This record gives sequence, structure tokens and C-alpha cells, in this order.
Amino acid sequence: MFLISGADRTLSVRMLREKGSLAAWEPISILPQRLLTVQLTLTYAGAMLQKLWLPDRQSGDILYYSLFHVGSTPLAYSIARLDLPMVFYDVLVWLAKIFEFTMFIELCIPKVQRFFFAAGAAFHISIAFLFSIWSFLGFIPLYILFVLPERVKDWMVGDGGPFAPLRTSLNLVARRRMVGDGGLEPPTSTLSVSRSNQLS
Repeated sequence: MFLISGADRTLSVRMLREKGSLAAWEPISILPQRLLTVQLTLTYAGAMLQKLWLPDRQSGDILYYSLFHVGSTPLAYSIARLDLPMVFYDVLVWLAKIFEFTMFIELCIPKVQRFFFAAGAAFHISIAFLFSIWSFLGFIPLYILFVLPERVKDWMVGDGGPFAPLRTSLNLVARRRMVGDGGLEPPTSTLSVSRSNQLS
């Protein structure tokens, strides 16, 4: 999917080399991005339906005993030894169901995206640190696919964005290279203009 995404059409070395600017871009198809968002939303929806119908997912027992699983971390063992009431784990299981049900919907609503991005990150980080399922952390950077490309570009290379200083530096380097190759005329300095006026 990434091979046909056209990701090298902006914020890339290719654009810096061909267009002389890191922030330059060319139009691409949005289909690969939309397919990835569909895949992610279906993953959340499928996980919710599985937890909703499977008999062993109807109580907190499975969560409690998972803390003692061979792949669990010392943090999970510490929580299990707190001897919390089973209703605590029951509530967590149902909160997970509600979260996954709303997640695949709310990710697509711009007004609440930031909250659900943070909630999703916290959810997957907790799974990683409790059960050593580190692959779930790969979901977090994929949230950016739900943001409009124009907003992502403005945030990345706009004034005040994290890549704004890099954009300025790379554009300056590219301009100097183009001037050296004869592609652009070097700008006339103010000092040179003033001296020319004095001589005339």
C-alpha cells in the first residue's frame, strides 16, 4: 500500500531535488490513504464485535487472569497482586468495548479527533506495557491518516510547525545550489544598491 501511496510527492528529498523546496508537492491519489483508514476502522470494529459476542469476554475474569499470563510484564503482576475486586476488571472490560465501538466512529470526526487520538495512544501503550504486545503501538502513528492532508501539511511545514526551521534551512541550501548552477540570479544586496546610487 505504501509503495503506491505517492508519499514521496511532498516533504521528501525527491521534491527538494526536483522542485528546490522540501514543502513542494504534487497531487496524488488519496485512495491508498482511505484504504488504510478503512482497514484501521474495521480492526477496531472487529475487536469490539468479538468482545461483544464471545462468552469469555462478558466479564473481567479474562482480564484478571491475563495479568498472570506468561507474556505479561512485572507491572501486570504488580496490579494483579493488589487484590482489586472483580467488579473493577468487569468495568475495564466494558470500557474497552465502549472505547473500541466509539473509536472507529470518532476517529473520522475532526472536532473530537485529538481526544480520541490521545485516548487511543494511552490504550495501546497500556496494552504494550502490561502484556508486552508491542505491535499495537503501530496503530498510533496511523491516526494521522484520519486528518485532512491539507491540515497535516500546514502543521508540518507551516509557520511554527515542527519542520518549519528545517524547511527554511533546506530551501536556503537548494536556492544556493540553483544560483551556483546558473538557475537563478543571486539577489542584489542593499549595500550594493546604495553604493551604485552614490557612484551615479
